[in-house]
Amino acid sequence: MKPFNLLLLVSFFSLWAGTSSFRVQPGTPDAIVGVWKTGEGNAMVRIYKNGEKYQGKIVWLKEPNDPETG
Repeated sequence: MKPFNLLLLVSFFSLWAGTSSFRVQPGTPDAIVGVWKTGEGNAMVRIYKNGEKYQGKIVWLKEPNDPETG
């Protein structure tokens, strides 16, 4: 095989392999529903679906900020 053809073939496969890993994977929007811990680990948030919208509510704080509710 000529060097140019080999280079072209290797380039094609490298490009194909690199772009195939970036394809969008189908997913479900409901995958975000649940309880999630924040990045710093100081709170937890419940994500839920309300009609067609997703909403969140703080369900736990490491350091409570309201003396009455804890």
